[in-house]
Amino acid sequence: MIQIATIIFLITLCSLLFLAKNKGQIKVSHLSKTLVLPHHRLPQIIRPKVPLETQQKLSFTKQYFNPKELLAWKVKLEEVMIDSKPYLNPTLTLADLATILQTDNLTTSRIIHEGFQLCFYDFINTYRIEHFVQLSKSENYQYYTTLGLAYEAGFNAKSTFYKVFKKLKNTTPAMYLKLIHENKNK
Repeated sequence: MIQIATIIFLITLCSLLFLAKNKGQIKVSHLSKTLVLPHHRLPQIIRPKVPLETQQKLSFTKQYFNPKELLAWKVKLEEVMIDSKPYLNPTLTLADLATILQTDNLTTSRIIHEGFQLCFYDFINTYRIEHFVQLSKSENYQYYTTLGLAYEAGFNAKSTFYKVFKKLKNTTPAMYLKLIHENKNK
């Protein structure tokens, strides 16, 4: 059993060395014909699965804030998002948000990533979707179209709005609004 595993390992190692030497191409000769196969047409080597514990350790990123600092930054960021509503600006950037927080781009990005486990755009779009939901429930906006409400919530592209909405709510905006109106009429 061990001999078979050793033989398979040596064959795999030789194949990899051969591929590296030939820059990912294999020449197959048969009588007078020579065929060169590019590396992307070769069968893929199956990598062993890494145990889940190891995967988590590999994907772990360094924490830049201690828990108290992170909590303080999260509270400050949430206050800014609720009070100033910067997400309503369709051209909002990480630099704009950093300026509002009176910090730099890297710190702001780390706050969002460590504190909320989201990237900047996902974080902002989450607030935009929640604002869209609030607007759709408001009597003042009942005659707005779905796209009109999306623009009011800070989105500047229909495709982005639909993609983010479907991702966060697991349904389309039209179906969601229909459910809201049905529940409202009951």
